Amino acid sequence: MRKSQYGKELLLLWEGWRDVEEVQLVPTPSTLLIEDELQEKIDAEWAKVLETDPDKYDGLKWRYEHVHPDDSGKLLVYVSESRYSQHSVVRHVQNQPIGFYPNPISANTIQETSDGYILLGVRGRGSDQKGLCLMGSGFVERREENDTSKKPGRLGYVVQDECLRETIYVNKESFDMNDARVMNLMFGSNHDTSIGVYLPIFATHNQVSVASDEHSDLLFLPNNPASIQSVLNKESYKGIPAPDHLLGSLESYLINLEKGNITPKYQHK
Repeated sequence: MRKSQYGKELLLLWEGWRDVEEVQLVPTPSTLLIEDELQEKIDAEWAKVLETDPDKYDGLKWRYEHVHPDDSGKLLVYVSESRYSQHSVVRHVQNQPIGFYPNPISANTIQETSDGYILLGVRGRGSDQKGLCLMGSGFVERREENDTSKKPGRLGYVVQDECLRETIYVNKESFDMNDARVMNLMFGSNHDTSIGVYLPIFATHNQVSVASDEHSDLLFLPNNPASIQSVLNKESYKGIPAPDHLLGSLESYLINLEKGNITPKYQHK
Protein backbone atom coordinates (compact mmCIF):
# COMPACT_ATOMS: atom_id res chain seq x y z
CA MET A 1 0.00 0.00 0.00
CA ARG A 2 1.26 3.49 -0.80
CA LYS A 3 -0.06 7.03 -0.64
CA SER A 4 -0.25 8.62 -4.07
CA GLN A 5 1.04 12.15 -4.61
CA TYR A 6 -2.16 12.88 -6.53
CA GLY A 7 -5.72 13.40 -5.29
CA LYS A 8 -7.08 14.14 -1.85
CA GLU A 9 -6.93 10.77 -0.13
CA LEU A 10 -5.69 8.43 -2.86
CA LEU A 11 -4.19 5.21 -1.52
CA LEU A 12 -2.98 2.45 -3.83
CA LEU A 13 -3.85 -0.71 -1.88
CA TRP A 14 -2.48 -3.06 -4.54
CA GLU A 15 -0.73 -2.47 -7.88
CA GLY A 16 0.03 -4.93 -10.64
CA TRP A 17 -1.26 -6.44 -13.86
CA ARG A 18 -3.79 -9.29 -13.80
CA ASP A 19 -6.26 -10.82 -16.21
CA VAL A 20 -9.70 -9.78 -15.04
CA GLU A 21 -10.64 -13.42 -14.48
CA GLU A 22 -7.67 -13.83 -12.13
CA VAL A 23 -9.22 -11.33 -9.71
CA GLN A 24 -11.82 -12.93 -7.48
CA LEU A 25 -14.08 -11.40 -4.86
CA VAL A 26 -14.26 -13.70 -1.85
CA PRO A 27 -17.07 -13.20 0.73
CA THR A 28 -15.85 -13.05 4.32
CA PRO A 29 -17.26 -11.90 7.71
CA SER A 30 -17.45 -8.13 8.12
CA THR A 31 -15.06 -6.17 10.30
CA LEU A 32 -17.10 -2.96 9.99
CA LEU A 33 -17.96 -1.41 13.35
CA ILE A 34 -20.76 1.15 13.33
CA GLU A 35 -21.58 2.50 16.77
CA ASP A 36 -25.22 2.97 17.75
CA GLU A 37 -24.93 6.76 17.51
CA LEU A 38 -23.63 6.59 13.94
CA GLN A 39 -26.29 4.05 12.94
CA GLU A 40 -28.95 6.40 14.29
CA LYS A 41 -27.47 9.15 12.12
CA ILE A 42 -27.51 6.84 9.08
CA ASP A 43 -31.17 5.97 9.69
CA ALA A 44 -32.15 9.62 10.16
CA GLU A 45 -30.27 10.89 7.08
CA TRP A 46 -31.60 8.08 4.91
CA ALA A 47 -35.14 8.80 6.07
CA LYS A 48 -34.69 12.35 4.74
CA VAL A 49 -33.55 10.94 1.40
CA LEU A 50 -36.64 8.74 1.20
CA GLU A 51 -38.90 11.70 1.90
CA THR A 52 -37.85 13.28 -1.39
CA ASP A 53 -37.19 10.04 -3.28
CA PRO A 54 -39.24 7.13 -1.88
CA ASP A 55 -37.86 4.76 -4.49
CA LYS A 56 -34.20 5.53 -3.77
CA TYR A 57 -32.28 2.30 -4.16
CA ASP A 58 -30.64 0.94 -1.03
CA GLY A 59 -29.08 -2.15 -2.54
CA LEU A 60 -26.64 -4.62 -1.06
CA LYS A 61 -23.00 -3.90 -1.85
CA TRP A 62 -19.75 -5.75 -1.32
CA ARG A 63 -17.50 -3.99 1.18
CA TYR A 64 -13.71 -4.21 0.77
CA GLU A 65 -11.95 -6.02 3.63
CA HIS A 66 -8.44 -6.90 2.40
CA VAL A 67 -6.52 -8.21 -0.60
CA HIS A 68 -4.27 -11.23 -0.97
CA PRO A 69 -2.30 -12.44 -4.01
CA ASP A 70 -2.26 -16.26 -3.72
CA ASP A 71 0.40 -18.71 -4.89
CA SER A 72 -1.48 -19.58 -8.10
CA GLY A 73 -1.35 -16.00 -9.39
CA LYS A 74 -4.92 -15.13 -8.52
CA LEU A 75 -5.69 -11.90 -6.70
CA LEU A 76 -8.18 -12.58 -3.91
CA VAL A 77 -10.18 -9.55 -2.82
CA TYR A 78 -12.02 -10.32 0.41
CA VAL A 79 -15.40 -8.62 0.73
CA SER A 80 -18.29 -8.47 3.20
CA GLU A 81 -21.88 -7.37 2.94
CA SER A 82 -22.98 -3.75 3.37
CA ARG A 83 -25.76 -1.45 2.17
CA TYR A 84 -25.69 1.63 -0.04
CA SER A 85 -27.41 3.77 2.63
CA GLN A 86 -24.47 3.17 4.99
CA HIS A 87 -22.01 4.33 2.35
CA SER A 88 -24.16 7.27 1.24
CA VAL A 89 -24.18 8.77 4.74
CA VAL A 90 -20.84 7.69 6.21
CA ARG A 91 -18.76 8.75 3.18
CA HIS A 92 -19.34 12.36 4.33
CA VAL A 93 -18.06 11.65 7.86
CA GLN A 94 -14.48 12.87 7.84
CA ASN A 95 -11.33 11.59 9.54
CA GLN A 96 -12.43 8.02 10.12
CA PRO A 97 -9.86 5.21 9.78
CA ILE A 98 -10.14 3.43 6.44
CA GLY A 99 -11.44 0.29 8.16
CA PHE A 100 -14.46 2.11 9.59
CA TYR A 101 -16.07 3.23 6.34
CA PRO A 102 -18.66 0.99 4.67
CA ASN A 103 -16.12 1.14 1.80
CA PRO A 104 -18.06 -0.59 -1.02
CA ILE A 105 -16.17 -2.15 -3.92
CA SER A 106 -16.48 -0.44 -7.30
CA ALA A 107 -14.91 -0.80 -10.73
CA ASN A 108 -13.30 2.03 -12.71
CA THR A 109 -12.56 1.17 -16.33
CA ILE A 110 -10.15 2.95 -18.64
CA GLN A 111 -11.69 2.42 -22.07
CA GLU A 112 -9.04 3.25 -24.67
CA THR A 113 -10.23 3.75 -28.25
CA SER A 114 -8.45 2.29 -31.25
CA ASP A 115 -7.44 5.80 -32.33
CA GLY A 116 -5.77 6.61 -29.02
CA TYR A 117 -8.24 8.30 -26.66
CA ILE A 118 -9.34 7.53 -23.09
CA LEU A 119 -13.08 7.99 -22.53
CA LEU A 120 -14.00 10.46 -19.78
CA GLY A 121 -17.58 11.15 -18.79
CA VAL A 122 -18.86 14.42 -17.31
CA ARG A 123 -21.33 13.58 -14.58
CA GLY A 124 -24.85 14.76 -15.38
CA ARG A 125 -28.12 15.27 -13.51
CA GLY A 126 -28.59 11.52 -13.21
CA SER A 127 -25.59 11.29 -10.86
CA ASP A 128 -25.32 12.31 -7.21
CA GLN A 129 -21.71 13.40 -7.81
CA LYS A 130 -19.98 16.08 -9.85
CA GLY A 131 -16.91 16.25 -12.04
CA LEU A 132 -15.32 13.67 -14.29
CA CYS A 133 -15.47 9.90 -14.26
CA LEU A 134 -14.29 7.01 -16.39
CA MET A 135 -16.91 5.56 -18.73
CA GLY A 136 -17.57 2.09 -17.36
CA SER A 137 -17.57 2.72 -13.61
CA GLY A 138 -19.92 1.58 -10.89
CA PHE A 139 -20.45 -0.38 -7.71
CA VAL A 140 -20.16 -4.14 -7.53
CA GLU A 141 -23.60 -5.27 -6.48
CA ARG A 142 -24.08 -8.19 -4.14
CA ARG A 143 -25.74 -10.74 -6.42
CA GLU A 144 -27.70 -13.86 -5.65
CA GLU A 145 -25.39 -16.83 -5.12
CA ASN A 146 -27.34 -19.09 -7.51
CA ASP A 147 -26.95 -16.66 -10.43
CA THR A 148 -23.77 -18.05 -11.95
CA SER A 149 -23.30 -15.14 -14.38
CA LYS A 150 -23.28 -12.63 -11.55
CA LYS A 151 -21.49 -14.39 -8.70
CA PRO A 152 -19.21 -12.34 -6.43
CA GLY A 153 -16.09 -13.51 -8.23
CA ARG A 154 -17.24 -12.43 -11.69
CA LEU A 155 -15.56 -9.04 -11.89
CA GLY A 156 -15.54 -9.32 -15.67
CA TYR A 157 -19.33 -9.28 -15.69
CA VAL A 158 -19.39 -6.04 -13.70
CA VAL A 159 -16.92 -4.30 -16.01
CA GLN A 160 -18.74 -5.45 -19.14
CA ASP A 161 -22.13 -4.47 -17.72
CA GLU A 162 -21.00 -0.98 -16.69
CA CYS A 163 -19.33 -0.27 -20.05
CA LEU A 164 -22.40 -1.37 -22.01
CA ARG A 165 -24.77 0.49 -19.68
CA GLU A 166 -22.90 3.79 -19.88
CA THR A 167 -21.48 3.76 -23.41
CA ILE A 168 -23.17 3.55 -26.80
CA TYR A 169 -21.00 1.93 -29.47
CA VAL A 170 -21.66 2.15 -33.20
CA ASN A 171 -20.56 -1.47 -33.54
CA LYS A 172 -22.00 -4.00 -31.08
CA GLU A 173 -18.77 -6.01 -30.92
CA SER A 174 -16.68 -3.13 -29.58
CA PHE A 175 -14.47 -4.90 -27.05
CA ASP A 176 -13.32 -8.33 -25.93
CA MET A 177 -13.33 -8.97 -22.19
CA ASN A 178 -10.35 -11.29 -22.68
CA ASP A 179 -8.36 -8.07 -23.19
CA ALA A 180 -9.40 -6.59 -19.82
CA ARG A 181 -6.66 -6.25 -17.20
CA VAL A 182 -6.77 -5.17 -13.57
CA MET A 183 -4.14 -2.54 -12.69
CA ASN A 184 -4.84 -1.63 -9.07
CA LEU A 185 -7.05 -1.46 -6.01
CA MET A 186 -7.42 2.06 -4.66
CA PHE A 187 -9.16 3.93 -1.86
CA GLY A 188 -10.10 7.57 -2.40
CA SER A 189 -11.94 10.54 -0.97
CA ASN A 190 -15.32 9.11 -1.99
CA HIS A 191 -14.55 6.44 0.61
CA ASP A 192 -15.00 3.37 -1.53
CA THR A 193 -12.38 0.95 -2.80
CA SER A 194 -12.21 0.78 -6.57
CA ILE A 195 -10.68 -1.80 -8.88
CA GLY A 196 -8.87 -0.02 -11.71
CA VAL A 197 -9.32 -1.86 -15.02
CA TYR A 198 -7.80 -1.31 -18.47
CA LEU A 199 -9.93 -2.24 -21.49
CA PRO A 200 -8.92 -1.47 -25.08
CA ILE A 201 -11.92 -1.08 -27.39
CA PHE A 202 -12.19 -1.58 -31.13
CA ALA A 203 -14.18 1.63 -31.70
CA THR A 204 -12.69 5.01 -32.59
CA HIS A 205 -13.58 8.06 -30.52
CA ASN A 206 -16.23 9.18 -33.03
CA GLN A 207 -17.97 5.80 -32.81
CA VAL A 208 -18.97 6.14 -29.14
CA SER A 209 -21.41 8.30 -27.16
CA VAL A 210 -23.06 8.47 -23.73
CA ALA A 211 -25.99 6.21 -22.95
CA SER A 212 -27.88 7.98 -20.13
CA ASP A 213 -28.35 11.22 -18.21
CA GLU A 214 -25.77 10.00 -15.70
CA HIS A 215 -23.33 11.78 -18.02
CA SER A 216 -23.91 15.17 -19.60
CA ASP A 217 -20.96 14.96 -21.98
CA LEU A 218 -18.18 12.69 -23.22
CA LEU A 219 -14.58 13.94 -23.37
CA PHE A 220 -11.62 12.36 -25.11
CA LEU A 221 -8.23 12.40 -23.40
CA PRO A 222 -5.29 11.74 -25.78
CA ASN A 223 -3.34 8.73 -24.58
CA ASN A 224 0.11 10.28 -24.79
CA PRO A 225 1.97 10.45 -21.44
CA ALA A 226 2.23 14.27 -21.48
CA SER A 227 -1.56 14.75 -21.70
CA ILE A 228 -2.22 12.19 -18.98
CA GLN A 229 0.47 13.63 -16.72
CA SER A 230 -1.11 17.07 -17.15
CA VAL A 231 -4.42 15.72 -15.83
CA LEU A 232 -2.63 14.16 -12.87
CA ASN A 233 -0.79 17.40 -12.06
CA LYS A 234 -3.83 19.65 -12.41
CA GLU A 235 -6.24 17.01 -10.98
CA SER A 236 -8.68 18.12 -13.69
CA TYR A 237 -9.26 18.04 -17.44
CA LYS A 238 -10.55 21.04 -19.38
CA GLY A 239 -11.21 22.73 -16.05
CA ILE A 240 -13.43 19.90 -14.72
CA PRO A 241 -12.25 18.28 -11.46
CA ALA A 242 -11.00 14.70 -11.61
CA PRO A 243 -11.78 12.50 -8.57
CA ASP A 244 -9.26 10.31 -6.80
CA HIS A 245 -10.22 7.06 -8.53
CA LEU A 246 -9.85 8.55 -11.99
CA LEU A 247 -6.43 9.90 -11.04
CA GLY A 248 -5.39 6.54 -9.61
CA SER A 249 -6.47 4.77 -12.79
CA LEU A 250 -4.50 7.20 -14.96
CA GLU A 251 -1.43 6.87 -12.72
CA SER A 252 -1.54 3.07 -13.06
CA TYR A 253 -2.09 3.40 -16.82
CA LEU A 254 1.15 5.38 -17.13
CA ILE A 255 3.05 2.85 -15.00
CA ASN A 256 1.86 -0.07 -17.14
CA LEU A 257 2.48 1.87 -20.34
CA GLU A 258 6.09 2.39 -19.28
CA LYS A 259 6.45 -1.29 -18.38
CA GLY A 260 5.14 -2.34 -21.78
CA ASN A 261 2.04 -4.05 -20.41
CA ILE A 262 -0.11 -1.56 -22.35
CA THR A 263 0.60 -1.32 -26.07
CA PRO A 264 -2.03 0.97 -27.65
CA LYS A 265 -3.10 0.40 -31.25
CA TYR A 266 -2.39 4.08 -31.75
CA GLN A 267 -0.60 6.51 -29.45
CA HIS A 268 -0.70 10.28 -29.84
CA LYS A 269 2.59 12.13 -29.96
